Amino acid sequence: MTLLNLNISLLSSAINFLSEHFVVLAFYSAILLVLFLNRKRFEKHGSFILLLKTHIGIEAMDKIVKGHEKKTWKGKFSVWIFLGLFILSLILILIAISLPFLEATESFRSFRAENNLGWFNHNAMSAYFPYIYVLVFFLVVTCFISVFIFKRIKEIGYFGIFSGVLGFFIISALLINSVFELLTQFFTEPEQVETMVAPAIPGLEVAGQTFPLLIGWIAIIIIMIVHEGAHGIVARAYKIKVQSTGLAFFGPILGAFVEPDIKQLEKASPKAQASVYAAGPFANFILWLICLVLIFLLSLATPHVTTLIGYDNGVSLEGIKPVKNITYPAYEAGITEQITLVEFNGEKITNLSDFWQVASNITPNQEIVMKDITGKKYEFQAEKHPDPNFPEKGFMGVNKFAQHKSPKSSVPIPLFKLINWIIKTLHELFEWTGLLSLNIGLINLFPFFITDGAKILQVFLSKICGKKEKLVQYIWIFSNIFSTLVLLLLVVIPFISGFL
Repeated sequence: MTLLNLNISLLSSAINFLSEHFVVLAFYSAILLVLFLNRKRFEKHGSFILLLKTHIGIEAMDKIVKGHEKKTWKGKFSVWIFLGLFILSLILILIAISLPFLEATESFRSFRAENNLGWFNHNAMSAYFPYIYVLVFFLVVTCFISVFIFKRIKEIGYFGIFSGVLGFFIISALLINSVFELLTQFFTEPEQVETMVAPAIPGLEVAGQTFPLLIGWIAIIIIMIVHEGAHGIVARAYKIKVQSTGLAFFGPILGAFVEPDIKQLEKASPKAQASVYAAGPFANFILWLICLVLIFLLSLATPHVTTLIGYDNGVSLEGIKPVKNITYPAYEAGITEQITLVEFNGEKITNLSDFWQVASNITPNQEIVMKDITGKKYEFQAEKHPDPNFPEKGFMGVNKFAQHKSPKSSVPIPLFKLINWIIKTLHELFEWTGLLSLNIGLINLFPFFITDGAKILQVFLSKICGKKEKLVQYIWIFSNIFSTLVLLLLVVIPFISGFL
């Protein structure tokens, strides 16, 4: 009887998955069919690498590089401006990213109190974030001017090497630290172990939220063009021939490639080689910054556009989905999808300001009654806040807050929906493109055999060790095996803990 129940449960789960992901499965089935019908066009390298070689984009790379050797004072000035903005933006972004983590440590809070640095906190500094975006905007503009107008490609490539080395240490430290955290949790609280590494497949869930199918593929295509295009442009700037471009399959993982002339690349200086390899990840970082600026500009424009066609009428939010065996109050109460909140504990909610005013005063175990725009009620009890720094705060388990608008009487509903759809789509596109671009740029700098980071490491080892080729090879292989072990542990530990 138990076995029968298990089979029925598995069959039910399979049917639910198929029904929920029918469009996604149909899309990927069509892609696989197209690939199968064109399988003879792919070149096989090794046991699991397939390449589809083309010459798409090579002419464009040559046009961008044409005239790059001409040196003018304007070109040099633009590079120096870029350097200054790059360093300043990097410092400010690192401060913005690290402050929330620093504030969680007792030592930092004590240091801040002892030195009268109360103003140096995340909430106060967030008021200056718009200025960071403006700074980043000028950085991106200067980069484009330097590369596309004054053709200072080699010099910008040097910053690529610097950012590549910095990214190499950042991603290595993050992943190794994640392994230590997972091992600690695995031996102390195995039920709390969470997956830290997961593939981003459009149409499926990643990090607890659905990765949109169409937007996901548009983002991936943009990232591949930018990443591989940067490799090719810098290679051509050093007069290294680009033989082909195309798509690559590393087993089931889709990628793209630019194939430079290997003999010319090996004969080039270490600086040229490192510039070519670092160009892709550096372009990913620039694309991430561009997306940050676009999101900021869109967030500035959205209220003005939506105010013209609609009025504030509630707040959109969603219950946080369960993670393993951990569930959250709002989700358990039935807020499993996005709702429009119009009333909170008897208080009318018109806009985000109304919501934050009542939500900020929630205490542990407080009874919560929410009413959505359809009149449906959700009742639950707030939990103790998971962050130990806020013991007096209650936790509802909701996220994805957004201002909800209803159309003005003078605005046709189809037009209202179209404008909102465009704004939402653009925001999702910029958000996913930036997030993926940053992550792909960083993971590409982790030394794992086929990555840019592995190639940059080999160039640096060859430069440092000189003619000791065997020593270079031993260190390089050891580093890559260690990186492989780190990635395996990040995948295997959560998998094993799921059975405990």
